[in-house]
Amino acid sequence: MRYRAKVHIFLLVFLCLTPFSAFTAYYAAEVSIPSVPRVDLHSTSGRVISIGDAQFSLETSVRQKSNTLQFLIDEGTKVEGQLIVGSYVNVDYRQDGDKLVAHRVTIRPDSSISHH
Repeated sequence: MRYRAKVHIFLLVFLCLTPFSAFTAYYAAEVSIPSVPRVDLHSTSGRVISIGDAQFSLETSVRQKSNTLQFLIDEGTKVEGQLIVGSYVNVDYRQDGDKLVAHRVTIRPDSSISHH
């Protein structure tokens, strides 16, 4: 009797859930969510050494080696604070071919700049 009851419960659950899963699969195929292109962001930090019209240069150091990176600023770039030569910044950026495009520039509060 126990075996029979288990079989009946299994069949009841199976018959109740099968139409639901078929219904979900049917309507999920009709509704498509547009895919958003993935943008890989990278981060770095350093000292601003020059600022141009739509670009700036950043001096970074890794393992006591100095490196200069040039970033483009476009309409999507968010600058948090005032970007001035000598300030220390954190930059989130994306690579567009051989160019680095700044996504967000955050001036670090520990920037020791003398405004004389």
